[in-house]
Amino acid sequence: MVGRNHRVPGDSSAYRPLQRSISAAKGLSEGRSELVEAAWRSWPHLYYRCSLAYVDTAEDRRTALLDAAIDIVGTHGMRGMTHRAVDAAAGVPAGSTSNHFRTRDALLIGIMERFMRRERAMVPTPSGPPTSRHELVEALAAYARQSVDAGRTVSLARYAILVESAQRPALRPDVARGADEVDTWALELVRRAGSRDPERDEGIIANYLTGLVLHELSLPSPQFDPAPRIAALIDALGWEDA
Repeated sequence: MVGRNHRVPGDSSAYRPLQRSISAAKGLSEGRSELVEAAWRSWPHLYYRCSLAYVDTAEDRRTALLDAAIDIVGTHGMRGMTHRAVDAAAGVPAGSTSNHFRTRDALLIGIMERFMRRERAMVPTPSGPPTSRHELVEALAAYARQSVDAGRTVSLARYAILVESAQRPALRPDVARGADEVDTWALELVRRAGSRDPERDEGIIANYLTGLVLHELSLPSPQFDPAPRIAALIDALGWEDA
């Protein structure tokens, strides 16, 4: 367990993964998602321990536990996701996860809310929402590439929960509520980028990306370049090239 005052020698390459994990943990407590997403995959179990050492609020602890749960679902599938497994992955005392999520369904709902936030963060908008067809293509292509690379585990967790929802109708209202939130956010992206019919186009583009990423995860191609295909889809929808 790494405490708050643990110091790591800056000149030792052996400690670099530890430094990245501590940096990610600090980023979690400071709300700096870019540090978290860049570092947590380098040493996941240590990241969870570091993050829980730095968090200061119940919400921070909840987020760290959900990230551990997403890693489990994205790596081992739904069967591997239990309260005890999340406790072990996060390096916390037994019962910690159940203190925040009393039932398995409550944990699943928390995971859905968390991976939707993380997926939205995977769409790069450094200068604000895309304001042209070209900018939207670049942003969505970057999202697709990240979804099969650094964000692979998040993507696999999303698909696993979608399958769970197909098999367990009781989960569908929560899945639908989260999907509505994402649709509202994505609708504004396509509207700003120049769509003539945002309500129609948002659903078509979103469903295409879902299938594109799933196919690439299942059957990876040597050089995955989603931009030309996304551009062709948008052109077929009749957008003006702005």
